[in-house]
Amino acid sequence: MMNPKLVIGLTILKVIFGWKLKEKLEAKRNNKNSTLIIYKNTIMTDSMDSIQMKIFEHYLLEIERNFGFTLEDLRKKNKKTQISVARQILMYVLKVRFEKFFSYSKIGDLLHRNHSTVIHGVEIVIHALKYKEPRFLAYEKFSHLEKETIFEIESKNQKIPGLKLKVFKEIVSQVQLQSDNISLAYKSGIDLINFFDPSSSAISHLIGGIYGKDGLDTFNWWCYDKNWGQRTDLKMTDKNGQEICRTVEELHSWLEENKDDDYDLPHKMSDAERINFLENIF
Repeated sequence: MMNPKLVIGLTILKVIFGWKLKEKLEAKRNNKNSTLIIYKNTIMTDSMDSIQMKIFEHYLLEIERNFGFTLEDLRKKNKKTQISVARQILMYVLKVRFEKFFSYSKIGDLLHRNHSTVIHGVEIVIHALKYKEPRFLAYEKFSHLEKETIFEIESKNQKIPGLKLKVFKEIVSQVQLQSDNISLAYKSGIDLINFFDPSSSAISHLIGGIYGKDGLDTFNWWCYDKNWGQRTDLKMTDKNGQEICRTVEELHSWLEENKDDDYDLPHKMSDAERINFLENIF
């Protein structure tokens, strides 16, 4: 038999969270600019126009990557085979894969074509893929995208959050203060490095998690090798040979423009691994 206090606690939580969910859904339903959509068994609330544009811009970018044509190219009254194929493939993917979001008329509006042209374009691709027409072999470069869901598209299009300059400068200031304190203590015969290891690791994980591996390396280089930007003999240059990351503001700007999500927590060695590592060195 369950503890009565536990039963009461669980009941309270159920009521609270149930009320919160109901409140959020009611708020969304009352918002005239919002549409409640069930897609892939998941409730998603967003404006229809916003969802359509996310999907359209995503696949438009893939068309440009795979075929080399921009939206301007696709909208022109150009009947060159390659452009027509790219345009028809885009029509096909939008209509067949995301029919809940795109009518023939909507696709026509986006590509400056009438709805009958879109219908014809979709039918051409269906027929071409069925009979493996050579001019549509390029579709193979693009076909894997048809399996994507709107949620995968949204996650790809999300920008990696960064740090405000004010917050970043404060982090740099505190890291420098900590480094100075460790140096002063060491000169006095006191080794404080082990006491500061956890906080140093936390800062490294923070910078790496936001800016990626290259971001963390650049941050450490600027702080410790370039001595907080003071050394003029160490320089970082762009592809044009112009010096960058001279100041903390420039460092922040570079990190924000080049951030990545490729950082993973480093492997933590066990005592046995550490001993084995040391034995191999010595």
